[in-house]
Amino acid sequence: MLRVQELRLYQKAVLWDGVTNNGYGGYTYNSPTEINCRWEDKVEEVKDNKGELKISVARVYLTQSISINAYLYKGELIDVSGQNPETVLRAYRALKIDTQDSLDGNSTLQVVYL
Repeated sequence: MLRVQELRLYQKAVLWDGVTNNGYGGYTYNSPTEINCRWEDKVEEVKDNKGELKISVARVYLTQSISINAYLYKGELIDVSGQNPETVLRAYRALKIDTQDSLDGNSTLQVVYL
């Protein structure tokens, strides 16, 4: 099992979370925030929360919790500030999230498949 401190979460990503249905067939998101992560560009097949097979284009390691359908963008907040994540080039929706607790119980790691 990986230790959180060994992952070196030094990369930056922009997160749009707080996903809510807008009542018109779309979603609204909280304001974007910049977070630390480890981003691995990796194409793989994953099952989403409905059990359907999807193609994931990246795996992102986080120490904070996010929700399914949140969006992540590899980069800094200044690059995308104020934009709708659904229109940002290379911003991806969270398809699947795995959570792993450390053996000592002091930290939790989320592995997000985009």
